[in-house]
Amino acid sequence: MLPRATLIHVEAGNTISLERGELYVDIPPGSHGSDAFRVVTDAGEFLHDGTQFAVAIIEGQTRLRVREGRVRWRAEAGES
Repeated sequence: MLPRATLIHVEAGNTISLERGELYVDIPPGSHGSDAFRVVTDAGEFLHDGTQFAVAIIEGQTRLRVREGRVRWRAEAGES
């Protein structure tokens, strides 16, 4: 379930584009295809690395919250 006013686009089986709102991701480590899952925003790509995380776009600002594990962020300038 997505919060009200969240707008996403499924770009591929492993890629979701988040235009506004919030998306919570919970894919257990070692799950089939989990290494390739990513959330794309204007701020860059957030790549799943065996974790639980939320990406939100609120009033034009992108926010990442990691509950467990880690998330790789790939912006146009490089990866963090």
